[in-house]
Amino acid sequence: METYASRSSAWSFFQSTPGGTDANGITLATLYALAAALLGLSVLRRLIHARRSDSVSDRGLSPIKGPSPSFTKHASEKQRTIAKFTWLYLPPYFCAVFADWMLGPYVYAVYTSYGYSMSEIGTLYVVGFISSLSVGTLMGPFADRYGRRCSVLLFCVLYIFSCLCKNVGAFSVLVAGRFFGGVGTSMLYTAFESWAVYNLDEAGLDEEEKSQIFATATFGNAFSAVLAGLITYPLNELYGPVAPFNAALVPLVLCAGCVLSSWKENYGSQRRSMGSSLFAGVGTIFTNRRIFTVGLVSAFFEAVLYIFVFIWTPSLQLRAKGDAVPLGLVFACYMLAKMCGTYAFEYLISITRPETALTVVLSICAIAFAWPVWRRSYSETLIAHCVFEFSVGMYWPAVSTLRSDCITEELRSTTMALFRVPLNLFVVVCLTGIEDLTDVHVYRSCSTAMVFVALLNYFLVTLNSTEH
Repeated sequence: METYASRSSAWSFFQSTPGGTDANGITLATLYALAAALLGLSVLRRLIHARRSDSVSDRGLSPIKGPSPSFTKHASEKQRTIAKFTWLYLPPYFCAVFADWMLGPYVYAVYTSYGYSMSEIGTLYVVGFISSLSVGTLMGPFADRYGRRCSVLLFCVLYIFSCLCKNVGAFSVLVAGRFFGGVGTSMLYTAFESWAVYNLDEAGLDEEEKSQIFATATFGNAFSAVLAGLITYPLNELYGPVAPFNAALVPLVLCAGCVLSSWKENYGSQRRSMGSSLFAGVGTIFTNRRIFTVGLVSAFFEAVLYIFVFIWTPSLQLRAKGDAVPLGLVFACYMLAKMCGTYAFEYLISITRPETALTVVLSICAIAFAWPVWRRSYSETLIAHCVFEFSVGMYWPAVSTLRSDCITEELRSTTMALFRVPLNLFVVVCLTGIEDLTDVHVYRSCSTAMVFVALLNYFLVTLNSTEH
């Protein structure tokens, strides 16, 4: 999330391609269509939930005496548990991702405002990935041994420090900020989910109920991105690119306050040292085919997501044939598409299992990336990007549900952190060679990767059906 920024000067290596015209009008039309689709899906979601509630009531119905009191009591207690957990977990999580989205578009702008060259800025970005790859991986065993709540609080501290470093133009200070920001990003993607899954399992929620909570979290994540853009844009215009980083301190402090006041600590394995947890996590990944497959799918998909973050701006600018691309409206289109994806996932999970839903998602991604290879107009490229973001909205709740089911609790944070090792390696390798490629080459590579991952996930579906 931290890299959704306009970097046209950084990516001038893309070669021009034939494209469309009137980028602003096309983008507005796409935005209106997505808003209408989101409205329609929200209505459909309400109807599905109402039908599901009626179905649940019918299952507890006695033909003579009406609903069974014990069934009704159990159902109402579960609903109260879900509501309580939602209010406990989501506000701090939304504060964290809201702060993260506030930073993303302005990281590059801050570095250029201090007069650093492209090579120096590239070094700063690599530092972030390397810190996430190295120290960030160790934060998984740290969370399992010393607590997931503790890890979330440490994430807030690291991000606050990273934001404050942006106020100082010294290269060494910016390196330190980028380093701790990379570690914090790794914790953002592991500690919150690990804490949540522990409590969801303790509450006895089933797979579909977990999926709905993760879908709500993904929807809120996308909404936070839009809201962050609306708030940080005037701050940047009035006070410069450092202002959003200072403003992000507010949600980070709120996140820490909510966690301190309302979250109870939970752990993985406290008996193991961090080193032994790391080795045990590696052993678990390579001896359990389900975990290995889920980890590989996660690494490839999220690496492709990072690559997309780097190419969407310059690719659209080149395919607009000289028209100014309204980047803010494009970003809003992406987030609306992502919200639509979360609603579509809630329907999909009601009729199939998460691993099957994920195969559908990956297949859609492969098509979305293949389309701009053959059709190179601005409008069709934008629609393909929105289709990809739609599938991203389905991906996150699907993969979170799968991880909650297959990863053992004592090594949950450790295993999730290890999943990010090939992700960071893949991104670093790709970015070092991306300057020699056109956007068509990148799209083709991403589509090929998605086909591979879809086949890999189909293996997971086959494996699960055999085991069951």
